[in-house]
Amino acid sequence: SSRAWGFFLWARIPHPPTLVLQNPMLWFYALGATDSDKDTPAMPLPVTPSYERRLRDLRTLSPDTGALLERIALELQPQVLATSIEALEAQLLDHLQEVAEQQTRCVTRFWDWLNAVVAAGALTPPQAAAFACEAATLGGPSGVVPE
Repeated sequence: SSRAWGFFLWARIPHPPTLVLQNPMLWFYALGATDSDKDTPAMPLPVTPSYERRLRDLRTLSPDTGALLERIALELQPQVLATSIEALEAQLLDHLQEVAEQQTRCVTRFWDWLNAVVAAGALTPPQAAAFACEAATLGGPSGVVPE
């Protein structure tokens, strides 16, 4: 319910129609963060040949989305997730490919995925909020349409 409430608040904030990155409401998401979130050392997503190839393709389509992918990969803690590295990599790349293509509801789907990653402990709520806000800027106006 906090996820839905957070999205409700985030989606209702007036966003200027520019492509300038806005500071997200991190204080709201930081309420759920605890000191235990800092106990696990970050172990970034490993760089595989398929990751490098898809990152290169993503950078060609949207350099800003490629940069977002790299920052998320550095912050992710895949060791706490039950999913395989290959599946995690594919999910992340698929979501950001949609954002780069500005597909309808792409940011909404990415937000749902980020919340699942936060629930598993692989990202903190403030990190996910920052990534979602940047994706909303990159995903275009139809990217944030609720499902």
